[in-house]
Amino acid sequence: MAREVFNAFEGCVEEMANQRPSLQDMDIEVFPANSPKAKSLIEISGTAESGKSLLLWRLMVRCLTPTYFGGRNCDLIFIDLRHKFDIESFEQQILSLVAASGEQHTAAESQSVVEKCFDSMHLLNCYSSKHFKAALEIVDGLLLKHSDCSMVAIDGLDAFYWLDTYECRIRMQTHYARNVERLRKLCDRHGVCCAYTVNATYLSAKKLKDLDDNMLGRKSLQKSVKVEHKLQLQLANNGERTLNGMSVEIRQHSLFVVKQ
Repeated sequence: MAREVFNAFEGCVEEMANQRPSLQDMDIEVFPANSPKAKSLIEISGTAESGKSLLLWRLMVRCLTPTYFGGRNCDLIFIDLRHKFDIESFEQQILSLVAASGEQHTAAESQSVVEKCFDSMHLLNCYSSKHFKAALEIVDGLLLKHSDCSMVAIDGLDAFYWLDTYECRIRMQTHYARNVERLRKLCDRHGVCCAYTVNATYLSAKKLKDLDDNMLGRKSLQKSVKVEHKLQLQLANNGERTLNGMSVEIRQHSLFVVKQ
């Protein structure tokens, strides 16, 4: 009997996952056509000050904003590990998207869109890996309650590495793999996309370890988790920024792709 109840419950979870709103073509300047699909992992990497958080906020805005103004009108869950979230900057990004849509609107309508976006965002602040682990359990419950939620956004997936390795020595590679595997399970179960930021140094350590293993003929101890979209920001010495080779710039608290 208990097994039948469990199977019925998981069947409901799967049905809800299949009915979540789509995020495909939410940002045609950043993603390929018809992307990101459900269950996608989106990795945003770069050095300090390269614009990782701004790019994450850009994706969040496009998820939250009504379709009438170019968004996807979905709920999202935001797990903040860096605590850099700026309400005014985020509001400015919403207003910029509304203005860029070309649709006529009043100041009151713009403010209504801003309020709608904030009302549709579930914010979880974390200050340690224990908090983060607990937050993912909360997210699991929230996704069962909110069928309109299609994205989980995380700023600073690597934020607690040094605290964790102080308590118990752990490789960056292992730390990264464990976190991404948790996100993969969450995405697969609930049919949501998960976008997260990481420092490029954190990823470089993983790549170097994988290279060493390959050169020595050793198999990596960590199972590779597929990440569908890797958005790599680079900041040159002259201040120029690129996103996967495309020129980008930061203005008005937003990250823009430079038209060629």
